[in-house]
Amino acid sequence: MMRQAEEAGELSLDQGLCQELHLTPVAALGEQTWHCQDAQGAALVLKTGPAAALASGPFLEKLAHLYTAFDYPRLLAWQPGRFLLYPYISGQLLAQEDFEAPEHQAAVLELAGQLTALFQSLRLAPMFQTLKTRPLEKALAAEKASQTSAGLSLGLDSPPSRRGEIAQSYHWAVELVRNRSAQLSAAGVPPTLFAAFQDKLEQTTSIHLTPSGTNLAHTVFTPEHLIRCPEGRFGIVGWQVAPRPYNYMRLKYLAWSLIHSQAPEILSRYRAYLAQVPKVSPPWATAMTFSIALIETWAEGPPVMNYPEEKLTALVAFMEEALGG
Repeated sequence: MMRQAEEAGELSLDQGLCQELHLTPVAALGEQTWHCQDAQGAALVLKTGPAAALASGPFLEKLAHLYTAFDYPRLLAWQPGRFLLYPYISGQLLAQEDFEAPEHQAAVLELAGQLTALFQSLRLAPMFQTLKTRPLEKALAAEKASQTSAGLSLGLDSPPSRRGEIAQSYHWAVELVRNRSAQLSAAGVPPTLFAAFQDKLEQTTSIHLTPSGTNLAHTVFTPEHLIRCPEGRFGIVGWQVAPRPYNYMRLKYLAWSLIHSQAPEILSRYRAYLAQVPKVSPPWATAMTFSIALIETWAEGPPVMNYPEEKLTALVAFMEEALGG
């Protein structure tokens, strides 16, 4: 829920930054994220601190040169690590709707597939930017076909980059599980199961080997960062991009939904949801990646959880399936 403008002062909003950018705060949208107005009354969003990460600006600028079937922050101004400023995206956060509704589940799983394809196209952004800023004839004359092909092969899916992404994804998963061992054991996950899961995860590389392209993912692909816009499109905010296991975005969304679900019969429902996710080999790979996403989301979850025993049972069941040979 948004807080009103008078409460925004309770947060660490930099009043000097607002004056510098000629902004008036209207409401807090989240930690270090504010709905503001400029001098003309236009609705804007200001992100500061960690939300304005160093990599966010260049990434969002690249999106402007690609076809996107969703709305996203179109930067008006930014300074790395200090702030991002972009037009307010109107709509309803999916977290405030029935995020488990079948039509929402299907739409979000499709959106995750579109994002996966988009990440594979990021390497083309500089070429499209060149074509937009130079006459087409001159651009084509300056780039021989062989040079263009060679240049494209040096993009995000080049062998060194792919190896680096796989390594980052592997180490992220291993460190996440290692760091959450005590917390999940205290919550009720049998320590022997957790140790066996951790051991298998450390010996597993297959979940990090995408069929093609890139391991990049929107790492907070959850209903808290998905906006249903009035015209039927989605808006995607909170961009954090890093290498993750295959199918991570779909499974992160389902993990968040499971942890925040307000309905019972958790395990049977989420087994049905997982059946909609593209299959990978080996057969336990989906359960392993889903378990990782659940461990991550459990640690980030609400202080008061509905049906905690059922959710713990589901987590344990998916971890056991990940071990299941």
